[in-house]
Formats: sequence, C-alpha cells, structure tokens
Amino acid sequence: MKKIFTFITMAVMAMTAMAEDYNGALRISLGGSDPMEQEGVISVTENEGKYTLSLKDFSFGDLPVGNIVLEDIENTSTEEGVVVLKHNGTTSIDLMPGVPLPISLEATIDKNNLLTAHISITSVPGVNTVEVDFVPPVAYTGNLAIIIGEEEPITLPGRIEILKVSDTYTLILKNFSFGESLKFGDIKMDGIENTATEEGTVALAYEGMIELGGIGAMFGAMPIKLDATIDKADVLTANIKIKVPKVGDVSVSFTSTESTDISSVETEAGNGDEVVAIYDLQGRKVTDTNKMGIYILRKADGTTTKVYKK
Repeated sequence: MKKIFTFITMAVMAMTAMAEDYNGALRISLGGSDPMEQEGVISVTENEGKYTLSLKDFSFGDLPVGNIVLEDIENTSTEEGVVVLKHNGTTSIDLMPGVPLPISLEATIDKNNLLTAHISITSVPGVNTVEVDFVPPVAYTGNLAIIIGEEEPITLPGRIEILKVSDTYTLILKNFSFGESLKFGDIKMDGIENTATEEGTVALAYEGMIELGGIGAMFGAMPIKLDATIDKADVLTANIKIKVPKVGDVSVSFTSTESTDISSVETEAGNGDEVVAIYDLQGRKVTDTNKMGIYILRKADGTTTKVYKK
C-alpha cells in the first residue's frame, strides 16, 4: 500500500490549480413569474486580483442557454476573508449569439467559503427580465474518521455540504483526502430522497458508482454507499463506504460540530442574536423579508447572516 501512496503523491505534484466550483440552488424568475428551482454550479477564478465568474450550462428549465461568463471583476470587500463582486455590463447567450444583453451581478463569498449571488439579465426577448438567485448549500464542519483497509484510523477535519433542491438532496464531501499530499477532490452524491418519518429530521441513503476528482480519477468508477441523518438539533452524522481499486475498502465517519444553517437565527431581544437591521443584496436597508429573495441580517453582536425567503 505504501508503494501505491508514493505513486499517488508523485502524481499529485504534477497537478495544476483549478477554479473553485460552487454548487447551489438556482431560483430563476422569468419576467416576474413564479420562480423555478434547479441545481447549478458557479465557477469562480481569481487571477492577479481580478475574478472571473462563470454560470455553467445555464438553462430556463428545459431550454438550454449555455455558459454565462463575467470577467475582470474586482473584489470590493474591505473585510478580510470575504469577497464581494459587483458587475454591470453586457453579455451574450447561445440562444442569441452576438446580441449584447444588459447584465448585473451582486455576489459574495463569505468566510465559510459559501457563495451567494444575484444575477439580473434584461432585454431578453419574450420574457424581458431574467432574475437568478444562487443560494448556497448548508455547510457542516466536524471531524472525519477515515479507515483505509486494515490500517489504523486517520482523523482529519472535514466538511460536508447539503443542498436541497425541490424535494431532493445533494450531499458533497468537500476536498476529500488521506492527508496533505493525497487529495481526491469532492465526493458528490445527488438525487437523494429524504426517507425520515419524524418531522424536523432528515435521513439520506445512497448507493451507486462514483468517480473521484483530482488524483482519484486514475481509479475510475468505484462503488460507494452512504447513510446520513440530520437530527432536530441540526447535527449531521454520515457514514460513507468506498471500494477503491488497489487500495481496498475506505470507511469514512463524520459527525458535525457546526453548521451554517440559516434556520438557527434567533430574533429575540436582549441577546447577541437580536436582528437590528435587514438589507437586500444591493446593500439597501429594508423593513422586512416578506418578498422572495436573499437578505442580509445584521445582529446586535455585529455579525451578519444571509437568509433566503421563499
């Protein structure tokens, strides 16, 4: 097994950096109509202080539009660890090649590395305005207990993201690795139904084939099995088993210690969680969150939290 890991480590050194891909839910409204919901991926690349944001394979339901790419965007954030991207310009789409359409972007990558974005495209024939809200998954952090074959367990910090789109769930084990030198990228399982019978809980089960990213691509498709639960206290417990060729069985156990679930925000007066101001994504102060969209809540202790109002 040591020879295998040595070979993998050497291959890792030849890999180049990739753009960061963010999985999330797209809430798309055409001409003010009721929003449709679908899963989407936004890619963000930074190069010499300028950012490129790409909405991959964008579509209006079954109508493919293609990629929307916005380039040379500056980070306007003054807060360390936070990226704020704003853009006003034009774009073209595959449905109307060569026709410039006005587009605006407001996006934030917070300290939890979660992307929230609002994109507005105007002057689109037939629908006029296309409004897109990109809502991030809930991120759970904790410890991973990894057992490789008959080896001793390895304990590493881990992160799992849970995304709900309509009635199905996607679970992503982020940046899975066997240590600093053995990186395998994200493990993503989608199309999972909630089988829990108790209100306020989630039970997810998945069994199928996956292909690892990064250096794990050399192994090809491999069987994977997942059993996960989220209890009423928003604690995620997950058990993942993977049969890795030439390595053997890999078992991963995870229990969360923190999450970014927005449902935990309290508004009672007299404590640090009291909400003292509400803003939209454009930074405008509003009086409530009655309308659908993404809002920023500023609490009495000075912290802020994003919420999505359906």
